[in-house]
Amino acid sequence: MRSSTVAAVLSVAGLVVAHSNPRDFHPPHMAELFGSWRPAGEDDSRSPCPLLNTLANEGILPHDGKNISIATLNQTLQDAIGLGTDLAGFLVAPLSAIVPEGGTLNLGDLLLHNFIEHDASLVHDDVAEGEKFASPKTNWTKVAEVALLSSDGMSLSTRDFAQARIIAEKRSRALDAQHQSVADGEPAFVLKVFGNPIEGDATASKISLVDFMFLFGLNRLPIGFTKKDTPVNLPTLQAGLARLMAEKAALSQQAST
Repeated sequence: MRSSTVAAVLSVAGLVVAHSNPRDFHPPHMAELFGSWRPAGEDDSRSPCPLLNTLANEGILPHDGKNISIATLNQTLQDAIGLGTDLAGFLVAPLSAIVPEGGTLNLGDLLLHNFIEHDASLVHDDVAEGEKFASPKTNWTKVAEVALLSSDGMSLSTRDFAQARIIAEKRSRALDAQHQSVADGEPAFVLKVFGNPIEGDATASKISLVDFMFLFGLNRLPIGFTKKDTPVNLPTLQAGLARLMAEKAALSQQAST
């Protein structure tokens, strides 16, 4: 059941990618399904972050991914996906290291290795030894491998993502503390912003496989996405991150016994 569900979703995603014309992708009979989403074209700038690429593909950020101010990005994270002012500010603060005051960035600037980009990504390849910049391309084999970790064949839970992080880290160069936090924070963030709580468990969440593949694979918003009623703030993310780390520790302990 699990593998057939994953295969079906990947087949649909593959058709979308194969027949996407970035310059004119809006099948009239599928307008409700695809909405404003357009995949990146050759001249468009994209980052290592699926969410930022999603916002550009949706036209929420400039579709070309260029000349974006930190202030614009900060406000977009609040308005488009429902982040609290504290969390949005926390996420954009590091960008001041590469964006001069009053300046702008291109999403591709974030491909600089070990700035926010890091090895052991869930869906991107590690940077080759000696390379300064990563590739923004999604590795669909990795997307499928994460999806196959679903415990119920329909969704990915905090525990499933914890297992995915353990596997990714075993395959890659060791991460320093800063980038380990970034790597663990990504699934915790996605679960809190796009997922739903698991009934009877205050800190664990899950996201459907379809929504995961849309976000991490196609870099597009889940169909029917709406912001949470209450803005997702920094303490909420920290609680989700703590739970993910606890699940990783428990899984690692199980594996060693």
